[in-house]
Amino acid sequence: MAAEKQLLGIKVMRITKPSLMTSVPVMGEPWDMLGKLLEEESSKDVCSTRNLPFFSVGETLTLPQNFGTIFLGETFSSFVSFLNENQEILRDVVMKVELITPANRVSLFDKNIPHMDPEAYEDKLVNYEVKELGDHSLNCTAAYTVGANGLELVSRKIFKFCVCLLRKLLHLL
Repeated sequence: MAAEKQLLGIKVMRITKPSLMTSVPVMGEPWDMLGKLLEEESSKDVCSTRNLPFFSVGETLTLPQNFGTIFLGETFSSFVSFLNENQEILRDVVMKVELITPANRVSLFDKNIPHMDPEAYEDKLVNYEVKELGDHSLNCTAAYTVGANGLELVSRKIFKFCVCLLRKLLHLL
């Protein structure tokens, strides 16, 4: 059976501190033609620093591309968006966001709405103070009914991550 296209999209972004974008400086000799070309191209790079052309840390901030490292005691924050990516009205929409830890299942968001218009969305910022080590998963689920025949569909996204213990550095006197 072919996988059906999901009509209700789920987008998730972990809220974290941005970091500085880095680049790899490439240098050549100033009297060499290739060196001048490299210097010109390096000055056009958005990651490079204007006054320090061969400094690898730039002035641009970037967001992480994955969930990153999460430590015990940290507050996990994530932005979740449910979007009707369809031209039909969805009915009886049930949206849930749960965090599954090694010992618990915690509901972070649970909402029922009677209908969702085309291109309508529901955004939610969820937070949870992490209190357990080990594998965790953020489960985002939306159940809905579509069409005149009342076809029931489910959209689901699961994001897995591990919670680590922050190692304290001992300073030797």
